[in-house]
Amino acid sequence: MKRLHLLSSITTGGATTATLAALTHPTSVAVEAQSQPQIRWKMTTSWPTSLDTLYGAAQTVARRVSEMTDGRFSIQVFAVGEIVPGLQVLEILEAAQKISVELLREKSAESQSFQQTYQPWKKFRDAVLTWSAVGEFADNNWVIANSKLEID
Repeated sequence: MKRLHLLSSITTGGATTATLAALTHPTSVAVEAQSQPQIRWKMTTSWPTSLDTLYGAAQTVARRVSEMTDGRFSIQVFAVGEIVPGLQVLEILEAAQKISVELLREKSAESQSFQQTYQPWKKFRDAVLTWSAVGEFADNNWVIANSKLEID
């Protein structure tokens, strides 16, 4: 009999806690969302708007991000040639990456606290770049090794 009483009190207490959490959670999330700054990004693609699978996927990602953040983080998608000429998107991104790495390196030399933040990121970045280079090298070697044609 005591087990049944204990079970009912736990269930009632759990339901009360869940109800209170449900009532307070949306308000706290709304207040937190309002305190966040509004972020707007521009995303350039290498595809024309006629390619629904690629350009449409970029628009879908932008729409979902906006929905998930209640419009606080919005991404505006641009087709090829609207911001950057065709096939130069990669070059622009590589240049931006080099500049950002240089800025991080300069800031870490100036500030000890910034250096503590930068060092783990640098190790991660270097590991990703190494992994990518090794994977690309392995793929290229596999293609070269398997592309030998036998001529009769």
